[in-house]
Amino acid sequence: MKSYRLIATALLASLAFALQLFNNAIGVQTGFGMTVDLVGVPIILALLLFGYEYALYSLLLVSIFIAFSAPSGYIGASMKFTATAIMLLVPSLYALVMSRDKTLRLVLASGFALLLSILFFALLAYGSTSFSENGFAGTGIGAFLVGILSIILMVFLSYLLLLLWKKFGISSKPFHPSALLALTFIAAILVRGIVMVITNIYFAGPLFFHFTPEQYIGYLTSLDLPLFGKGAIWYSVIFFWNALQGAVEVAIAWLIAFNFKFSAKYGE
Repeated sequence: MKSYRLIATALLASLAFALQLFNNAIGVQTGFGMTVDLVGVPIILALLLFGYEYALYSLLLVSIFIAFSAPSGYIGASMKFTATAIMLLVPSLYALVMSRDKTLRLVLASGFALLLSILFFALLAYGSTSFSENGFAGTGIGAFLVGILSIILMVFLSYLLLLLWKKFGISSKPFHPSALLALTFIAAILVRGIVMVITNIYFAGPLFFHFTPEQYIGYLTSLDLPLFGKGAIWYSVIFFWNALQGAVEVAIAWLIAFNFKFSAKYGE
């Protein structure tokens, strides 16, 4: 029943709230403003138990909570939404393709994925042209817009997929353990790493630390970072920790949903 799914989603969102409150105690500090925590685990679990719609509702609740309660405020909320939305979007596209009436959904999902790829490659291409032999060149409003547009794009795609999910009546429990589903999560982790490099350099880092992107890159390079030390390649640091965050979230949620049989017992 829908009421059951809403109540369960609210409980999972509440668990995510609690994990957010204690993320400094149980999380791993990366040294550049990001904490590898468990906040996304209940959201991914909501996806595996109840589908995209309810996972998105849970993510929205958590993002609002972070915006009003966390020291990072709206910056942290927007980054958490963007990173976790990717983890929901990619496997949900897979579910759309594998549902009934496969031809129509395959066309829609392919077009959706193509739009996602084109827009992010365009953002990445802009970012690459912002660098020169003398350092970072994209320090003006154009560079900031790349970061903010990445976040806006994820909001738009999340809403678009929600409309498709409702329109075609995808099952509330569309996910079953399989190699293909695991591959979609691996793809999501890789996409997350790339997108979060863009949003960290062009948006979150400069805005939070009151730096230009060039100064923020210099700051990252000068830090003695966990696992990387000083002088690390800045984008490898951001990519690695975001990919690790995604992998931890998926691994724990997968274990609970499928290995501990929560999907069979409580999914609906």
